[in-house]
Amino acid sequence: NGNPVPLQVDGKATHNDGSLRHAILTASIPSIAGNASSELVLSTGPGNTGLPVTLNSLLTSGYDAQVNLNVGGASYVVSARDLLSNGTPTQWLAGPIVSEWIIGGPVKTTGGTAHEHLAAYFHVRAYADGRVRTDVIVENGWLLVSNPGAFSMSADIRIAGNTVYG
Repeated sequence: NGNPVPLQVDGKATHNDGSLRHAILTASIPSIAGNASSELVLSTGPGNTGLPVTLNSLLTSGYDAQVNLNVGGASYVVSARDLLSNGTPTQWLAGPIVSEWIIGGPVKTTGGTAHEHLAAYFHVRAYADGRVRTDVIVENGWLLVSNPGAFSMSADIRIAGNTVYG
């Protein structure tokens, strides 16, 4: 409606001259009704200068996502919060509207024994308004290990203690 909206640009690739080739654009649009559309016109102007959403602010909010697997009667678990707190996540987006981190690790028994083939990855996107989106991937991608194969399992995925899959 002719009103400016906050826009975040996360550059992902540049041309040899340094100009932007590929980017992820995040716009903060107040609301759009279901099945409606809104035109967004990009133009030059003052940049969005707020501080980035930080990993520390995500962790102090109490955020967690957990993958619980039952593989042949054995229970395995991995926590996004534990991995983010103790690992080195890859930061995919970083800005005042949204930041995203990617981290993964093996699923483990309560005794700490890692499954030799299975791992879980979390893509955690935290917005400045406090919303958090989490994508979860469970992977059996280890072909060059002893006895590679398929596993029958059941999964329970929880975010903030609530089951979202399982």
